Amino acid sequence: MQTYVADYFKHDMTHLAILTGEPHSWIASNLMPNRAEVESTPAYDWSRRNNILYCAGATLFRDAKHTCVFIHNRSELQGEYQPEEMIRFEALSPYIEHAMKMRIELSSSANDTVYIRAALNKMRVPVALLNEFGELITQNQSMQAFLQEQSQLMIAGGTHLRLQNENINKTFQHAITQSVAITKDVDLGYNEKLAPVEREDGTKAFIGVDSIIEEQAGRSTFRGAMVYVLAPELVGHLSEQSLQRMFQLTNAEARVCQRFSLLESAKEIAQKEDKSVYTVREQLRTIFEKTGVSNQMQLVNLLASIPAPRPC
Repeated sequence: MQTYVADYFKHDMTHLAILTGEPHSWIASNLMPNRAEVESTPAYDWSRRNNILYCAGATLFRDAKHTCVFIHNRSELQGEYQPEEMIRFEALSPYIEHAMKMRIELSSSANDTVYIRAALNKMRVPVALLNEFGELITQNQSMQAFLQEQSQLMIAGGTHLRLQNENINKTFQHAITQSVAITKDVDLGYNEKLAPVEREDGTKAFIGVDSIIEEQAGRSTFRGAMVYVLAPELVGHLSEQSLQRMFQLTNAEARVCQRFSLLESAKEIAQKEDKSVYTVREQLRTIFEKTGVSNQMQLVNLLASIPAPRPC
């Protein structure tokens, strides 16, 4: 590659056309009108020796600081680019541009993670923040401690959270992907499919994923994903009467709130309370409204922040 840049790049008509072309205007070497001239240059001789027979790409964007270019190569085995592929690439270009600009913005704001981590440390539950590529941005002290006390949830490659159990990890990764890909309004912000994790002491914790959405001028913008850990012992032991009094809950809502905060699913609560799952979900919706939260993680964090009453 060093030899190519030093000796052959200046002759590479495909790359030069891509660099000087209009943004999102995709060019393929085998589809260029002067193909014979392109393939007669010394650069093409180098490419052919290295089994790079076809090249395609486009300038994604240019600004005062950056020129971002996408280059794709194919060997003889993969074959020539087709005109239909260039049309599909051009349709994908704005999304690739958005992802790359977000990547640049995130890399330039690395110092912000210090302040984000300080804010996360105010939360009682273990929390980690991911960017839109599913990469770990930062985590609070509770999450660091949780990662050290068990071996099932880990940071793979220094960038991605994953679970050791492959079947549960598939569900977990799917939840992260869904969270990152959210483009629509979220109705009820709790997830019944929390991933269970067995800790070294035999107790269980549950891992969930939530989207961080910024609302501005009636428009929702994805800002990241939050991975959180819930465990029953994190919640202060508030009585039904205390919950009822603090948040103006009915007797039935206070019972459901207490069970839900202790990580029982809507289905489990329905069975124990002899209700339909639909009724429990409606009660949870009301509980979220009255407590000012939008999901199970926020409810647990809220209740964990309230000091449990001490016996007289």
